[in-house]
Amino acid sequence: MRVCVCVFRSIRVQFRIDARLVREVGDDTTRITAYFWSESLILSEGIDFDAIVMDFNSQLDNFNSRGSGFCLERLTRCVVSVVKFRPLAGNSYTPHTQLIEKEKMRTECSKF
Repeated sequence: MRVCVCVFRSIRVQFRIDARLVREVGDDTTRITAYFWSESLILSEGIDFDAIVMDFNSQLDNFNSRGSGFCLERLTRCVVSVVKFRPLAGNSYTPHTQLIEKEKMRTECSKF
C-alpha cells in the first residue's frame, strides 16, 4: 500500500467482507451469508487496520443486536478495492497557442 500512496499521492480504499454466519436452534442448523463493507477511506499515509477490524466487529454486533442469534463461522471473501484519488485542484493553466502568444492577442472567455 505504501508504494501506491507514494506514486499516486492519495488513494481511496474500501474493504468488503462476505461472512458465513451460523445459528443452531434445537436440532436445526441455519447458515446465511452476510455482507459487510467499510466506508471509503481516502489515504495519504497508511492504513489503520485495527480501526477497520473494529468497524467490522461493530457491524456484526449491530447485526446480532436485533436478536438473530447468529455467530460468525468463517469469512468467505475479503475484497480490497484500491483506486487512485486525485481531487480537482486549482491548477487550470493552459498555455496559449504560438499564434496567440506571438501576436499578444487577448481572448474573451464569454465567447466560449
